[in-house]
This record gives sequence, structure tokens and C-alpha cells, in this order.
Amino acid sequence: MFVDEINKENGNEKLEDAMQSDEKTNGERGAVENYPLDKADEPVDESVKDKEDTKENNRDKSKEKNKADKDKEKDSKKLSVELKAVKEELASMKKAKMEAEVALAELGDKHLRLAAEYDNYRRRSIKEREDAYCDAYGDALLKMLPMIDNFERAAQYTEPEKLADGVKLILRGLPDLYSSLGIEVFGEVGDVFDPTIHDAVMKSEDSTAEPGTITAVFQKGYKFGDKVLRYASVVVAGE
Repeated sequence: MFVDEINKENGNEKLEDAMQSDEKTNGERGAVENYPLDKADEPVDESVKDKEDTKENNRDKSKEKNKADKDKEKDSKKLSVELKAVKEELASMKKAKMEAEVALAELGDKHLRLAAEYDNYRRRSIKEREDAYCDAYGDALLKMLPMIDNFERAAQYTEPEKLADGVKLILRGLPDLYSSLGIEVFGEVGDVFDPTIHDAVMKSEDSTAEPGTITAVFQKGYKFGDKVLRYASVVVAGE
């Protein structure tokens, strides 16, 4: 019984302590609820914040759009300048092309004229050479006709003496014929041997002749200007 009383007292004390603890807690809670809140601690309206964020985003987008528009305008101006330069260069190239085509056409016409003139000149030159050859050949034959006449007259003689006289007469007229034709006769006994115009066919052992001189002539040589028509065939004295 005594024990029950003690437990009862202890139970009452615990109950009082619990009640006091609840009062203290409620007092503190009330104090907190009645304490004024700072602005930072005030609840924020989420819709207002969203509107402000939207405005900020719109301002950023507007700035970006303005920057993009300026860049686009700048690029457009740059492209316009470049396009103008390309058009000017293209026009210049077209003009140069036309001028080149005109010059080429003129050169083509000039080339055709020169080709025609050269062909005419070539034909004239060929004809002039042929005419000159015919004239020279005709002149040579004309100058030889008197000699042919003399041969025909000499052939009429049957007597040996008269025939020989006719041949001698013809031979006396040969130098004049050579001179009229521009022909030079060379190759005489006693001349110094010249390998450019003489052909040594034999070597002489004649001790009385000057070494290197011609001692006999088999065939006379003939020149027309600087051209050797025939080399003189001669015998040359040895040393």
C-alpha cells in the first residue's frame, strides 16, 4: 500500500512536469507566431516572379533580335558591296572579251590578207624566175646562132683545107661568144695550179717547169661569175 502511494505520487509529479513542458512549448510557439516577419522572410507570389522572369527573357530576346537584325543588315550591305564589285568585274571582263574578239577578228583578216599577198608574191616570184630563165636561155641561144651558121657553112665544104679554115674561123669567134655570155675560160700552160678551179689528173716530171705549175691542159675550165661550170683538167709539174 505504501508502495502504491509512492507510485501515485511519482505519477502525479510526472504529469505536472509534462504539463509544464507543454505550456513552455506552447508559449515559445506563440512567441514565434507573434514575432514580426522580415521582408526577406515574407512569402513570395510565384505568379509575379514568373512575370518578371518572362519580362527579363523578353528583354534578352529583344536584344538578341536587335543584334541579329544589325548583323543581318551589316552582312546584307557587305554582300551588296561584294555583288557590285563582282558585277563591275564581270562587265569589265565582258568588255575585254569583246575587245579581244574584235582584235582577233582583225588579226584573222590581216593574216588572211598577208597569206594571200604571200601566195601572190610566191607565184609572181616563180613566174619571174621562169621568165628570167627563159630570157637568159633565149639570149644565149641567140648569141650562139652565128656559130651555128658558121658550122653549117663549113659543113658545105668537101675539101679538107676549106673545112679546116671554116673550123678555125668558128674557133676565133668563140671568145666573143663567151664574153657575151659572161663565161670565163681558164686553164693555160704555165698557170699556177689552183685546186679550187683545177683538177690535176697527172703529175709531170719535167725538170724545166716550175714546180706547182701547169705543164699541159687536157680540158679547159669554164666559170660563170663565181660559179665553176667545169674544172680544168691539167698536168702539174712536181717538185
